[in-house]
Amino acid sequence: MQAGEKSSDAELVRQVLEGDKDAFSLLYSRYESPLLSFAFNKMRNQEDAQDIVQETFIDISRNLWRIKKPEKFANWMFRIASQIIARTYRERQKLIECLSLSRDANEAEVSNDAAMLAHRRDEQRQELVDMRDRLARAIEQLPDSERQLLLLRLSGMSHKEIAQELGLSEAVVNNRLARGRKRLKSLVLKLTE
Repeated sequence: MQAGEKSSDAELVRQVLEGDKDAFSLLYSRYESPLLSFAFNKMRNQEDAQDIVQETFIDISRNLWRIKKPEKFANWMFRIASQIIARTYRERQKLIECLSLSRDANEAEVSNDAAMLAHRRDEQRQELVDMRDRLARAIEQLPDSERQLLLLRLSGMSHKEIAQELGLSEAVVNNRLARGRKRLKSLVLKLTE
């Protein structure tokens, strides 16, 4: 065991804030497994849990300077993970509603049965259609490599399957997916303004 591995969370946080990248690696290795278990218990999917861990540590790296009590790092980290999990559920619910509405609209066109949509409030339907359009436009603006990975992931392929399909390492797939998700969120927000 190296000396840094014996350091408290608070000491490691202070070292990270002073620019010590090894201290961040120690925090990551210390909490990767417990955080993965926590995320898996919430998401019930290994790839989703890994995504949550990755997003959590990205958020930590960007916002560590905001921590008020470094000795409470673990609590702070799990709170960030919980917020990411809640946001992921909300985003998925919106996507499911969008896809469902799109399917319903296509069925209505084919059957020419406008009564199927009559019970839906126009305002809610339009909001979902707009959201679907913004999402589609945002996906089209992504760089090809990120767009391809996100579409494969949305089609249900695991990170490992994507890596095998494209001849990439899982680490590269994980990094590109994380970048793609972040860029997609930013693009959707810009299109909303």
